[in-house]
Amino acid sequence: MHSQATPVLTVTNDERVETLYNALQRALAMDGPQSVKLSGARTIVAFCCGGGEDRVVALLDRKPNEVTMDGGAAEIEIHLTDEQVDEFCRGELNIPLAASVGDVISYGPVRKYLVVDAILRDRLRAARKGS
Repeated sequence: MHSQATPVLTVTNDERVETLYNALQRALAMDGPQSVKLSGARTIVAFCCGGGEDRVVALLDRKPNEVTMDGGAAEIEIHLTDEQVDEFCRGELNIPLAASVGDVISYGPVRKYLVVDAILRDRLRAARKGS
């Protein structure tokens, strides 16, 4: 008896960007005191995938926080591999740790984002469980 090969699910970059957008949108739409803390970052962060051309932008400089796919200007850019995008959407990617060992490349005053990463990670996990 031989085993059959497991089919490989192919995800296009457009689908991955949409997944990232939807995950951030759900996480940022959640109510609670953490919304104020996220706004305290007072920055705009572009999460870049697919070599940096495809971006989802988190507007953490306003209340309520917003997210956009229009690729607008961002103060901070965080570049993620496809696998890292998937981990991030599940709330499993610790960006401060990954950045400290060089696994995540970032540009701009990234410390502004790093102070709220744990909050956003918790919200991404909670939003995923709630969906």
